Amino acid sequence: MYKLDRAAIFAEVKRKVHESTLSDTQLELWSNLTQDYIWSQLDLKSGIIKKNFVTVEDVATYYIDCNIGRVLSIVNVTQEYPLTEESEKQLELTDPGGTTTGSPRVYSIEGKSETQYTLSAASKLSVTSTSASDTSQTIRITGTVDSIETTEEITLTGTTVATSTNKFDANSIKRVRISATALGNIALVDASSNSLVTIPIGKLLKQYQPITLSPTPSEDDDDIKVRCIEGPDPMISDSDTPDLPTEYHSLVLIGTLAQAHEELYEYDRASSLYDRLEARIKKLKQMDSSIRGHSRRIRTRSLRHSISHGRYLNTNDEDIY
Repeated sequence: MYKLDRAAIFAEVKRKVHESTLSDTQLELWSNLTQDYIWSQLDLKSGIIKKNFVTVEDVATYYIDCNIGRVLSIVNVTQEYPLTEESEKQLELTDPGGTTTGSPRVYSIEGKSETQYTLSAASKLSVTSTSASDTSQTIRITGTVDSIETTEEITLTGTTVATSTNKFDANSIKRVRISATALGNIALVDASSNSLVTIPIGKLLKQYQPITLSPTPSEDDDDIKVRCIEGPDPMISDSDTPDLPTEYHSLVLIGTLAQAHEELYEYDRASSLYDRLEARIKKLKQMDSSIRGHSRRIRTRSLRHSISHGRYLNTNDEDIY
C-alpha cells in the first residue's frame, strides 16, 4: 500500500501510456471521476445529507450546494411521490431539448459544476472578497469568448470589485479556481449581479451538483427533497491526495490510466484495466465485510457506464500491467 498525490498520479499515467501530451485538465477530470466512483461503490462516508430545493416554472436544471457522492432518493414532497433516476442520455432520447413540461417524474445527475448559475447571456464577470486583505490571489476563469475557449485571471482587490476584460459567452463557464486560499469568501457575479459561485474561506474552488428534472416543471414552488451521501473533495493541486484511505490510492491510478488508454483508442488495454479495477473493488468490499461482519450494498452500475456518462467521472506496489 502506498500514498499517491495528484502530481504522482499524473506523472505515472503519462509514463505508462508513453504520452506526455495528455493535458492536466484531462487527467484531473479522469482522476476525480475515478475517485468519485470508488467512493460511491465503497460507501466510505456514512453520513446522510438532506437538501431541499423548490421548482421554478420552465427551469429544468437545479444546482445543489452539496458535494454529492451518491443520491439515495429524490422525492416531490408537495405532490407526495418519488422521482426515478435516468441517465442524461436517456432523458435526451425521450425528450430532445427538454421541451416537454409538466410534473417532473424522473431526474438525472451528471458530473459536477463549479458554478451554481449558467450565464443566460454573454457577460463580463466581477469578483470581490469579504476581506480587504485578499489582494495577492488571482481567480482563474475558463469559458468561451466568441466561441473560443479562453482562460482569464483576475487579480483580487479585496472588497473592491475587480472585473474581467473578456465578455464570456452564455452557458460557457467551465472552471472557476482561486490561486491560493483567501481570508474572505470570494464572490463571482455577472453583469446583472447574478451569483455564479461563492468560494468559501480556505477553499480553492466550490462545486455544485446539477440535478435535471424531466419533464421540465410547469409550476413554481414544488418542494423537492434530496437524500444523499456526501462525496469526496476533488484533487485540484499537485500536492492533493485522493480523499480516500491510503490503501485505495492506487485504484485511482488504475481508473485514471484506463480512461487515458480509452482516450488514445487503446480499447483492449482500457478494458483490461477497468476489469482489474472492478475486481480489486470487489475484493476490498469482501475484506471490509469480513471485518465489519456484514455486507454493504454496492452499486450495480459498472465503472465503464458511470464514467462514459460523466457520473463520476488492499492494493500493493505491483506494476499496473
